[in-house]
Formats: sequence, structure tokens, C-alpha cells
Amino acid sequence: MKRLLILSCALLLSACISSSDDNDASGPPGSNRANQWVRSNAMFVAGLNVSMGAPPAGFVNNYYGGFGANAVHLWADGLPGEMQAWRSHSGGGFRWISWVAANGRSPANGYIIGNVGADPAGRIGYQVGDEPAGNCQTQACALNNLQQIKNGINLVRQADPNGLIIVNFKRSGALSSLLNNYCSSGIGDIIGYSHYPRSYSAYRYMEIVRRASVNHNMPVFAYLKAFRDQVSQESIAGSDMRWNAFSALLYGFKGVSWFVYNIKPNGEIDPALFTSEGSFGAAPSGAWSTAARLNRQVRQLGRTMPLLYTTAVRFVPAFNYLQPGGTTRWFRGSGDDRYITKIESNDSGNPFDISVGFFKDDAGEIYFMIQNVSHSGWLGESPITYGGSGPVRVDFDFSQAPEGTARNRILMLDKNTGQTRTVNLSEADGQSASLIMNFSEGDAQLFKYSTGRGFARQ
Repeated sequence: MKRLLILSCALLLSACISSSDDNDASGPPGSNRANQWVRSNAMFVAGLNVSMGAPPAGFVNNYYGGFGANAVHLWADGLPGEMQAWRSHSGGGFRWISWVAANGRSPANGYIIGNVGADPAGRIGYQVGDEPAGNCQTQACALNNLQQIKNGINLVRQADPNGLIIVNFKRSGALSSLLNNYCSSGIGDIIGYSHYPRSYSAYRYMEIVRRASVNHNMPVFAYLKAFRDQVSQESIAGSDMRWNAFSALLYGFKGVSWFVYNIKPNGEIDPALFTSEGSFGAAPSGAWSTAARLNRQVRQLGRTMPLLYTTAVRFVPAFNYLQPGGTTRWFRGSGDDRYITKIESNDSGNPFDISVGFFKDDAGEIYFMIQNVSHSGWLGESPITYGGSGPVRVDFDFSQAPEGTARNRILMLDKNTGQTRTVNLSEADGQSASLIMNFSEGDAQLFKYSTGRGFARQ
């Protein structure tokens, strides 16, 4: 039975596997106002606070100082009252994004953007409505919902012309059509994406979103999963959270927010970051500590990632027949990289899947991010047992490298400290060399070649 299942997977996935796709971006993104904001400001790192009311000072201080967020993310009823309460406790540098309903109004008082006026202090922008695919069974239904959101956007624009506009999408059969409609209309600034799936199908939809971002010159902000369905109560392991956060960066997304931070009592979901819902005094969970550590790592990477643009994402499957649909197998020259000749998990007894994102900065320097794809949500649905932590091996051929490019070392951005680390390569003979480095489940690292230029940094 297991063999039949594996063969079935191979047949289903083979039509989606390609090794001949070209690279995706030939130059830096254009200088529209969303890209300007992304490049000029600290990466948006937040958690969504859902209808919790005015927070006390201790809760706000722990959100910034303990959890490591650097902006407030409010639910549709967060304007004006909750935002003003957060501001009163936040001190200098207060920044916020708030949902509003699809009609542009705050459910808290019925006014467009809560009647906060144009250019309110700290405002980044507004998410108008949410997930136009909703519960639609047809594309026409989803597009109609998007049109209602676009009508609301027009009202938000009139009330606060300089606020960035976000429309958030989820995986659905209508995703490509919705993104094309939204992005080509020019009505919005940022693509939002509910990056909740942790299974093989996640990659197909991340690639759809990434290509829309590249093709339409729009940055992506992602929601990360920090909730449990009240019925299934599925687990969220640390490896799932690492994979969730770092895969978003690997695909070139420019902001992240955990859904949810905390939430008023409801009949659908529970917060994963707290031991109970609806209380500012609720005890943080183990997942809160994991997210807090990831937030700090994302913020360190976030001083570089906003200055890079995605050129390719590639996949290195442990077993060819288990490559996810929507991914492209790594091939030499991906992302205009001239030096990598081989990428593999370097443990024949415990192979694991690898994802690689390629980037460039304004100077044309090549960067690459490597991620061990293994995580609990991924491995739990595999038809065979494999994966886990272990070493990744990357082989390089520097025989055609210019004189200023080091042949025995590369650079890595330490995501805990923000410092540049020099990584000495093994088996270096002046032309070829190898990187061998251990990766825990879901973890990722950002590298560049040692050319005399350091990492681009804000």
C-alpha cells in the first residue's frame, strides 16, 4: 500500500516539476511608494491583536520588549480607540497597521478608517477587508468580493491618501485570478498572504504569490500561523514556526505578522501564543517564546532582506518523486549564481528536503538563503519516513570567479546578532570548495560571496 501511495504521489507531482524555468527578475523593483517604504523602514514584525480592547501598559511593554514586535497590528475594530490606547503606552516610534471592513469603515464606530483623519501619527497603512475568496465556490464569487473591497479602498484613499493599502489573500483556486485583478488595477500597494498551510501544497501558493509580487512590482506581507482550530486543536511545533517565518523570507516577502497574538473569546480559534484567550493577563505559552526568538531573528535579517530582490526559488528534494507541485528543482545557474555546482542534504541515512532562495542587491551582488524544509506539519503527511536535522552540503566552482572573489570562504549573516560571519569552506583547492553546515528542522541561513562588499544593510 505504501509503495502504491508513493507512486501515486510521483504521478501527481511529476506534471508540476520543472528544471528549465528561467530566473524571475532581471533588475531591482521599481521605486513605487510601497517599495520605498519597505526599503526605508524597519521590516514590519507584529502580531495581530483581535478585538481585545484598550491594553494596559504592561501588556504593551511585553509585546515590544518581550515578544520583539516593532509595530502594532489591529483588527477591524481597532480604530480609533484601541490604536489610541496602544499609542499612549508605546512611546516614540509608534507604528501601526489596522484592518478596516471591506467597506473601508471601522466596526467600532462606523466611520471610514474610524474617522482618524489623514496622516495620523505612526500610521503605516490599512488592510481593507480580508481574503476575498472567503467561502466562495466560484471564481466569480471571489472576484465580486474583491470588487467590494476595491470600492472600500476608494473611500479609504479619500480619507487618508498617503496610507499604504493592503489586501490579504488566501490559498484558493481563484488565487491567480484575484492577484492579477488586484495587482493590475493599481488600486493597492501591498499583497497580503495568509501563510498558514504547512504541508506540501504550501509551496504552490507561495510561488503564485511570489510571481505576482515580481510581475507587478508589489511587496508581500505575510500572516504567520499562531492559532489553533477549536475543534482539531492541531499542534504547532517550534519547527513549524521556524519553517513558517523563514520560508516567507526565502520567498522574498517583506513583512510578517503572527495571526493571532491574542483574541477575544470566540467559537472558532484559540491563540497559540497564550494559554487562554481574551485576557491581557493570560500567561504566554511555549509558542510565544519561540515566536519571540524568531521575531528578533527576522528583525536582524530584516535589515538586509528589504534591500534585496528575489531572482529565483529552487527546491532540492530528498526524493525526486516527492517534490512539491509548484516548485522548480535547483539547476546550475539558478538566480544568476555562477558558482554553486551541487546542493544536497549530506546524510545518506537521514536525507531531507532543501529550499533555496536567490537574491540580488542594488550592486548586483548574489545572495542565497538555504532552508531545511523539514518540520512537523510537513513530515506528518509524508508517505515515507524521512527528514529531520542534519548537514547541508553545497559545492562551489570558483574557477571563473573574478580575482576579488574569495575561493576559500563565504559570508553568512548571523541572524541572532546581525553581525557578518566568515564561513571557511572545506576542500578548498583554489578553484573548488564546499560548504558543510548543520541545519535544524525549519531553520534557514542567509549567505553571500566574499567579494569585498558586505551585506546590504539598512
